[in-house]
Order: sequence, then C-alpha cells, then structure tokens
Amino acid sequence: MLAEHLTARQIQDFNQRSASPQELLAAMNHIALCEACREQLSPEQKTRAAVESLRTDLRRQTHSNHLAYEELAGCVDDALSQADREAIESHLGICSHCVAELADLRAFKAEMTTYPEIERRPAGSPTLRGKIIAFFRAPSYRIPVQLAAAATVVLLCVSIATLLLRKETASLHPEVSELQHNDEAPQAPPAPEPSPNPAAPAVEIAETIHDGSSVVAMDTEGNVTGLESLPTAYQKEVKAALTNRRVEMPSEMQGLIGRTGVLMGSADSGPGFSLTGPVGTIVRAERPRFSWKTLNGATSYVVAVFDSSFNMVASSQAQPGTEWSPVNPLKHGETYSWQVTAMKDGKELVSPAPPAPDAKFKILDASKMKELEQAKRTYSDSHLVLGTLYERAGLLDDAEREFKTLYASNPTSPTARKLLHDVKSLRQSR
Repeated sequence: MLAEHLTARQIQDFNQRSASPQELLAAMNHIALCEACREQLSPEQKTRAAVESLRTDLRRQTHSNHLAYEELAGCVDDALSQADREAIESHLGICSHCVAELADLRAFKAEMTTYPEIERRPAGSPTLRGKIIAFFRAPSYRIPVQLAAAATVVLLCVSIATLLLRKETASLHPEVSELQHNDEAPQAPPAPEPSPNPAAPAVEIAETIHDGSSVVAMDTEGNVTGLESLPTAYQKEVKAALTNRRVEMPSEMQGLIGRTGVLMGSADSGPGFSLTGPVGTIVRAERPRFSWKTLNGATSYVVAVFDSSFNMVASSQAQPGTEWSPVNPLKHGETYSWQVTAMKDGKELVSPAPPAPDAKFKILDASKMKELEQAKRTYSDSHLVLGTLYERAGLLDDAEREFKTLYASNPTSPTARKLLHDVKSLRQSR
C-alpha cells in the first residue's frame, strides 16, 4: 500500500519500470489521482500519467450514465434501429459495466428458453350451455358487457311473451282486438327513453399473468385486476412491481453491499478464493450455512463470524471442507460479517482480502419472519405475491425461486421475465 505521496525511490522505479508489476499498478493508480506526484515524473511519464488520469475521469463519467434495461433488451432481441444500435455499440466500447450487463442479459435469455412453454387450450368443443356459462364467468372487467347481454335477453323474452299473448287474445275475442287496434292507431309511439346507465366500453387488456389458480390482468390504462383478495398493503406492493416492471433493492440491504477499493490493487490480488454465501443478503436461518470456493493447495479452513461491533461471536475448528454452520444460533435482526482463513504451504490466507469489501449479512427480524410464514400459508400458490414479499424483505434467494416459477408458467410475459431478471441482477451485484 502506498503512502500519501510517492517517495523519490518509488518515482525512480516507476520511471525506469524497475518495480514489480503490483507496485507499478499501484503507483499508476496513485499518480492518476495525485497531481503533486505527477509533477515529479519525467516528461514522457507525465504524458502517460496524464492519459491515465483522463481515462480515470472518462470511466467515472461513463459509469454514471449506463444503458437502460430497455436498450439492453433491444440489443439482445435485435429490435433496435440502425442509429440506436450504433449509439449503443459506441457506449459499450467504453463501458465495461454495460458490457457485463449485456452479457448477463444474453445468458439470462438463453437460460429462460430452456423452460417448456405451457400450452393452454380447452379439452374439447364447448356446448351452447357451456359457452353461456363461460361468458357469465368472465373476469370482472367484462361485467358491463355481461349486464348489457343479460338485459337484452330479458327484453327479448318479454317481447316474445307479449306478442304470443296478443295473438291468443285476438283469436279468442276478435272484436276486442279490433277495438284496441282502432284506439291505438291515432296515438303516436312514445319516444324512447335514454338508458340511465349505459354500458361503459371495455378497456383493452395489455397483459395477463397466470399465477397459480388466479389470473392477474393489466389494462392499457395501468389498472390491475385479480388482486382484490389481498390486503391493501400487499396489493400496493404487487401492483407497484407489475406496473413498474421493476424489482427495487430493499433499503435494509444498502448497508450490506460494500464497494471494492481502487488504490489498494486489483481484486485479482486476493488470496485466490472467494466467499459464496451468505454475502450482501438477508437470511432467515438462525444457523446459516456458510460456504466458500476451494483454494487449490489449501489443507484446512477456519471460519470466523463477527457482530456489528467486530466482536467474534462464532468460529469453526480447522476443517478440510468448504461449508460450515455455527453450533449456537445467531440473533434475529442483527447484522454480521464473516471471513475464512485458509492454510496453504504453512501460510494463512484470509478471504475477503483488500480491496474486496467485508462479507456482511443480516438475520431476518422475528416479526417479519412470522409475517412471511403466515403469507406463505395463505398464498402458497401465488408465486407473484410471495416473490414480491420475499424481495421486499431482502430474501433474494427465495424471491428468485418464486419469480422463476412464475416465469415458467408465463414464458411469453415480458413482466414476469423482467421481474426475474431484476432479482437475479440484485443477487449477482452482492
């Protein structure tokens, strides 16, 4: 790690390229941000340092303005105009973040094409009675049309009954029928009265999602039907997810996801193995399962868990495996960090190592866990509801499982696809 400014020896080694690759990289990162040290370089090195400084500024500017999801999706689906495609390709040439997002979206599309499409068709040709029953069991947004049809049928029946009654009366009492005809002839027919409640035109349905035993519909005006049985709070959260087509990162997770440093070397300079979970997430288990990748040549691993005050609250014995769970339960609502120390060639290697951020996670609040358990019992077949509730609680693994099942039942739904992609992106950003 470099001091506040480079020493004369470090500047000489940098000018002569006699330092190690790690020292040269660290010095270059420092010089890109420190004007005082750039002034001490040779003219040739000043030019190179200035270029590197411009590159750093360019990265900052480009990273603050990334491509939108719709632009990336259009690129994957090959649905862009020539001008848009050229603009996006120009941005991808200077933004590694968007390149990674595009690659992830393409991989996601390839993965989702493996789900079999569910064919929905009637078992046979319905009878006239079946058609009438199906018409009057249509979704609630067709109620005005159903009422209009029912009124038409009733009026038609009354008209037929009246006509038959008049014919029967005329055949039995012709003199009365003639008299009635003469009395009615001079009279003008009454003007038709306007209907007090004309049937409103049906709003066009934009998308329907099959969610277990129910169907959720969204019209072109942003209205959502099919959620009436949910509590008001749940309706609000699910409607927001559907209309925005977006999964938001829970506020509780903001402090669990760290950021990699820039002046302490690259992420590849770590011990050579990384932690896989739980990292940057919220879990329900009081005794979570810690896991990490294998370090080639390592003979044993030791896990240490710390509370928010950096006090060690749990640790493992040296073990050869890459999984471990604590014996004693951790506390609900508490935030923890953890690390793994590997023994290799008589040396200890710790992960995560700088510049990687701390591996943090949180145990779900007991009250929130109770609420989610009740919701799971009540809405066990609603993957849309459970996926939304899990995501809002920070249980991203559970949310991805529910949204994946929802998308498998609706492979042509752009909303189901977008929800699954967003929660997968949140998990991968941890």
